[in-house]
Amino acid sequence: MKSTGFRIAAAIAVTIGLAGVGTAPAAALDSAEAGNATESCWTDVSLNQSLCVPAESDLFAKVLEEKGVRIINTEPVVIGGELIPASAESHGALSSREAAPLAATVRAILYDDINYGGGSHVVTASGGCVAGAPELVIYSLHGLGWGDRASSFRTYAGCVGRMYSETGGGGATYGFTSTAPQLYALNDQGSSFGTRA
Repeated sequence: MKSTGFRIAAAIAVTIGLAGVGTAPAAALDSAEAGNATESCWTDVSLNQSLCVPAESDLFAKVLEEKGVRIINTEPVVIGGELIPASAESHGALSSREAAPLAATVRAILYDDINYGGGSHVVTASGGCVAGAPELVIYSLHGLGWGDRASSFRTYAGCVGRMYSETGGGGATYGFTSTAPQLYALNDQGSSFGTRA
């Protein structure tokens, strides 16, 4: 009887100890994910440019100011948890060093969380998607800080999107679709992303 009680107590102690070991890494992971969710990013596939800003900043205005690119969103979009109304007008003001802005159309937005939540990554190109045009692919999301990170995406301007598990548009895929509230097996597994009509 005494040895059975000792074994039960030892098993409880080991279980508590293992639970404590499992808790610390999970907390660290949660804080790392929270840090990622506090930024909004942008990549233009045509111009091969990108920028990330704190989520509370106006991403479109910062892109115009720092990169000289005017982002056009043909439909309302959610960036950093904020609804941005549709606009063909310039967001923000040009810096004094930029003469005339380039135009970029929102093709897709990747999100950290399922159901279009958390941090966001706006994908633009020189125009919307046109039937017969080739797929435009971001060949590596890793170099942009978005590899193995996206959990959902939406597309705009006549586009559909596809998430790839490997860089260069390879491996397992999810899409082509215009709305992906979750990526199922590719959740936090995407390495490249493409848009087409």
